[in-house]
Amino acid sequence: MDSVPKDTNKPFQEYPSKRSTTYDATGEDRISNLPDSVLCHILRFLPTKNAVATAILSKSWKTLFASIHDLVLHFDDSVLLHPEQASDSNMLDRKTSFTSFVYRVLNVILRDAAHIDAFFLSCEQEYDDDHINAWISAALSHNVESLHLNMTMKNADLLLRSLSGCTTLTSLTFYKHLLLDVPGSFCLPNLKELDVEYVEFPSDDSVRRLFTGCPVLEDLGITCCDLRRVSVLDISIPSLKGLTIDTCENHIDQQVILDTPALDIFSYYGCVAAGYPVKNLNTVRLAHIEISLNEEQLIVELEENGLNFYKNVAELVVACSNVDHLWLSKETITMMHFSGRSRTMFHNLAYLQLGGLDIDGWSFLVTLLEMTPNLKFLDITRGFYDEEGSYECFKEWIHGREPVCLSLHLKKIELWEFSGEEDEVKLVEYFLTNAKVLEQIEICSSLSLEKLKVPISIVSWNKFGTITSRKKSSWFSALYVVALIFSTQYASRYHALVFRLLAYA
Repeated sequence: MDSVPKDTNKPFQEYPSKRSTTYDATGEDRISNLPDSVLCHILRFLPTKNAVATAILSKSWKTLFASIHDLVLHFDDSVLLHPEQASDSNMLDRKTSFTSFVYRVLNVILRDAAHIDAFFLSCEQEYDDDHINAWISAALSHNVESLHLNMTMKNADLLLRSLSGCTTLTSLTFYKHLLLDVPGSFCLPNLKELDVEYVEFPSDDSVRRLFTGCPVLEDLGITCCDLRRVSVLDISIPSLKGLTIDTCENHIDQQVILDTPALDIFSYYGCVAAGYPVKNLNTVRLAHIEISLNEEQLIVELEENGLNFYKNVAELVVACSNVDHLWLSKETITMMHFSGRSRTMFHNLAYLQLGGLDIDGWSFLVTLLEMTPNLKFLDITRGFYDEEGSYECFKEWIHGREPVCLSLHLKKIELWEFSGEEDEVKLVEYFLTNAKVLEQIEICSSLSLEKLKVPISIVSWNKFGTITSRKKSSWFSALYVVALIFSTQYASRYHALVFRLLAYA
């Protein structure tokens, strides 16, 4: 018997032929004989359109989807509409089909369901605000806990009013270009996670109302938001534990106030703000700071003076002086070098990651080692920039200075994107000579062993170290591989050292 033809304008209707039922070659329906709890668990991991389509397999499957515990719904019109196959003439029909599908799932199939764990709505096409508000209201009526919204709306006021007061919502994401004019009565009493990406805030009050309306908020992400009409980005949230700010190269004319007495993890990406009047970052344990100048700021730096930018960056980094794990980008390191603020001690810092070093970074590396007396792990994650005289700058700055961490605490060093240039080799030799308790160096390169510009002494594998490769190139084929050792004198002196070449070529 021929299969029932599918209506291409209704992509959620997956009409199978008899051959595509759940029967195996022996004629036994083994899948349907599984316990409902197992079937529901399987359906939970299927795309929503496929999970819903299983209802037509047989009567026993008809109510399975609605009985899934911790139900996660994904409505994505880019999946359901197949826009790459659609012409302009039938896109309207496809949008109508998607709209009908969402209503059918929420209002018919799930009409008796008590709980939706997570609701994802992603719309590449534009839909009427009334439809979007109705879908979200339906999700809220099912006591949804996690809401992720990726769509445009002409007016989000009704959406915000619908969300306000929801007691079940613990996670909320706004993604795409929405104007969030938050009303004064806005409140999400149990919200713990909030991400706002590519949204626009019309005023300082709107930002303040959003944050104060989430009294138990623990994790906040602000990414690529339009803050042009905001004079001060005031993040004063007593309960906050995790904060990520990514300006996405947008110009930041405002100050960023940070009053977060419970903050544990802090990440900042993007360009320099007008200032960082930090009130409380004392509890931060892990900080990732990756700041650079955007095009407008680079012009100011060249034509006038970049000192204010440098001081602002240093102000933010120094405010994190209690961290035990710190990641700094190459640009951040350079601006700290020129800021003149380099005497704050990071007594708790044990793990320092540096996103590459230019010639100014080589100089400031000495200062960083002095600022971190209890450092145990140094990781240069994005390599060295090949600028002549880099090691000489380092040598000049380190002359006569003995960072405490080198004598007492530094045990491991990782050097990524290593190319074996003379300056790099000299830096490794410096650490081998002066890091008294060093136990391990990992040298990670994208080059093959033959291309590395490094003096190599060959010693046995099991005596001194290891070589690891993500891709086994020709030089890695031997049963007994060799270790990359800079000098046999270091190998004999530091018999516990492990040298590893992580090659990706």
